[in-house]
Parts: sequence; structure tokens; C-alpha cells
Amino acid sequence: LGKFGEGFSALSPTHHGGGAFPIRHSLLSACMIACSNKSDLDQQFNSIIDSNSQKEREDNDIASSEVGNGRQTEDNDIAGSEVGNGKGQQIGSHGYQLVCISDYSEGPTKNVNCELLAQNSDVITDARWIIQYELPNSSPLELEVHSTEKSIAFVLPSLATIILVKSDFSTQGGLSAVAETSGVFSKSGSEEILVEEPEPLIGISGTEADLEPDGNPGLGLNCSNIGDPESWILIPGDPTYGTSDFCVMNYEAKNGISGPESRPTDTPWVDISQVDAASKCESLGLGFHLISNDEWMTIGANVVSIAANWDGGLVGMNTLIRGHGDSDPSEPCPADPNDSNAFVEGSCQGITSGDELLDRRTYVLTNGSVIWDFSGNVSEWTSYFNQSDKPTPLGNAWDEFPNITGSTEMSLTELIPQVAIDNGWNSSEFIGRYFPGENNSGGALRRGGRWTGGGVFTANLNNAPANSRFDVGFRCSYHQP
Repeated sequence: LGKFGEGFSALSPTHHGGGAFPIRHSLLSACMIACSNKSDLDQQFNSIIDSNSQKEREDNDIASSEVGNGRQTEDNDIAGSEVGNGKGQQIGSHGYQLVCISDYSEGPTKNVNCELLAQNSDVITDARWIIQYELPNSSPLELEVHSTEKSIAFVLPSLATIILVKSDFSTQGGLSAVAETSGVFSKSGSEEILVEEPEPLIGISGTEADLEPDGNPGLGLNCSNIGDPESWILIPGDPTYGTSDFCVMNYEAKNGISGPESRPTDTPWVDISQVDAASKCESLGLGFHLISNDEWMTIGANVVSIAANWDGGLVGMNTLIRGHGDSDPSEPCPADPNDSNAFVEGSCQGITSGDELLDRRTYVLTNGSVIWDFSGNVSEWTSYFNQSDKPTPLGNAWDEFPNITGSTEMSLTELIPQVAIDNGWNSSEFIGRYFPGENNSGGALRRGGRWTGGGVFTANLNNAPANSRFDVGFRCSYHQP
């Protein structure tokens, strides 16, 4: 997330119930058009509250909703919500409105800023933000972030259309509430403003139905608590591969004093077998493991769905970014603490641009996270093993994925996502190739290619679990036990 990641961490995509409280369009959209930063938003919102505090609102300017049945009731100064226990409550001074503003960019990504505008000074202690959006020719996507602030900033592909922004939050004063807005961004000068009938929702929650079994608010998986900030990132689960949300090393594993570490400095830990890599990951504690093939495919399918990861600027256009895979330099390289320094040429010194966009070493994910060297640099072990029933044809040679037939043990969608199958993508799109070896030999799956040739879905089943190589490393994953 780069500079936009400070103060919050990505969490698991989930869905929350809740109604919506319509607010007079002219009042909120005027604020969004006039306000350009956090302090301006606060000042504008406070002036709106002050101007209305001396007189009763007319014609139900702010209405209340019964969550669950969609009925609206009148005569509430500030909306209340019936949640779980069937009792509606008035929030009174605990009024919040949700405003989102995005920069207008012709680049691959755009920055979106959302803020809970409060009519009081209560401090946000926890906020779960849900952002639903869609890309051209794709199903709606969702990301979730967690913050202890009343504002967040995140990155989306420039072609993304926001469908809904929602925040479940609690405050130091004991309030638990929900704020929601929906609409589309439209261009206004140098900004995109969320102006299509925003629907802030303000309600009381915090009932037992909103809590995890242990009685604590369900704040999801927090990957920022593992190692240094941004060294582990959240990956949204994918039902296609049977994965729920998990954490993964942002960088290829490095050999640390007490075990594998995810950090940008130093070259990847190589000359390690699949067996030893699995053991090293498990040594980090309960829930840690060598990345599985299902997890690899979850990340890979996420990567190819983002236009910013294609050098043509649209999904499927030209080639997928391949990373450090052109032998320039002809060695594996460290990453860089600055995600902008994602290119190398001639040496491993990170620079901000290269000969070609496809040499970029980073991928943007649907939740705004950035992952390094998921293609190229060094190949990586997964925990998958299949020695006896490999996809065909077999042989000690590389083959294109459109030529491959899945086996009983391993379907083709476990090697490449369905979208790649449907579109006939192959090494011309830099997605990688397949090297099976023969049945009854090898069987330990490594993926991602190396500095001589990258490809997210590059797959090699020709090595035994006890083999180690100078060009094969690994990365660890984490599932909450």
C-alpha cells in the first residue's frame, strides 16, 4: 500500500447486514465537492451540523431504518437502527457521515480517501472498512481494511468503479455503529467525487450477534502483526481454490537468525529443499506453513484480474508483467523497501523505471496490497506433491498450458485460472509454462520462474522433495488457527 498503508492494515473480506438512511443529496454532495482534505471535510461537516442544530429538520431530512426489513420510520433527528435485539435507539450527538474522494488519474492506479465525519470529538477505536467495486468485464470485487482512525486511504485500479463503501466502527465513548454510502465516482476537476445519492447509515450495534464467539468484536485477520509492517500481506480467499483469507510473505523468504523472514533486504534464501522449507515455515509457530498450491493459485488469479498488472493497461491486453525475468542482471536480487523501486537493470540496484513495464517486480492485488517477486527472481517451492498422476503430456521438456490436459489428481485449473484457459493464454502472455517430468519421479511443485524467465503460473514437477537448487527459494503463509 506504500504511503497509503500507514495506520491501517488489510483484513479479510466479509459481508455485514445493515439498512441505509437516505440523506438529502444536496447537503452531502456539496460537502464532497467543496472539501479537498481532512480538515476541510471536518470544518464543512461541523458547519452543517451547527447550522441545523438550532432548528428541527423538515420532511425527514435524516430518516431511520429498521435493519433487516428495510422499513423507514420518521421523526428521528438522527437515525437509529434496530439490530438483533429489535430495539431502535437514537444516537443523538453520535452522528457520523461517510465521504469518499478519489484523485483522477490516467495511470494504472488511483488513490481513494474516505472519512467518517463526526459531529463530536469521540475517538474511533476500531473501524472495519468494506469497499465493493468492479472492473470492466468482471464480477464485483471486495476489499476490507482495518483502522483505528476515522479516515482511510487505499489504492484501486484506475478503471475500478466503486459500488459501496461501508464502515463498522466503535468509539472510545462506547458507541458501535455503521456508516454506509453507495454511488459512483464522477470527475470534477482533478478529483473524482462520490456524488450519486450517498446513503449514510448511522445505527447502534454491538449486540451478541455482532461479536465473535469469544465475545470480542470480529476484526478479522491482521497480517501487520506478523514481523515488520508490510512484511506480510493479506490475501483475500478464493472459493475456487477453497481458500479463506490468509497472510503471506510480501517478499521471498530470507535466511534470518531465528528462521525465515519476509524483508526486502538481502537475496532470497535458496539451496533449500521443499521438505526443509516446509519445516522452516512451520518453525515460525502455529498456523504458519509453506505456501500451498491453492494459496499460490489464489494469489495468481487475483494478480491476473487487475489491469495494472498487464502492460497493455487492460486485463488480457499484451502481456502479464513478468518481474525480474530477463537475465538483466543474471542473478537473483534483493527487493527494495520502496515499492516504487521495482525495476532492476544491469545491477540489482532498484530503480523507478525500466526498459519495459513488464520487467516490474511488483503486482497490485484487489485489496490494494503489493506483492514482490511473485514471478521471476527465483522459483519458489509450494507444499504440493504429486509424483504419480501428473497432468499430461509428460516428459522432460517445457510445454504450453493450452496443450496440457489435467489429471485425476491435478486439474488444469490447479495450474492456471479458468480465465487463462478460456482465453488460451500461454507464454506469449508471459503467464509461464509447464515442466512435468515423468510419472514416478520428482513430484515437488515449484512455481513462478526465475531471473532467466518469469511467469506467475510457471510450474515444475520434476524435482524430488529432498532436492535443493541454487535458483529455488520459498515463501511462507499463515492461517489463523
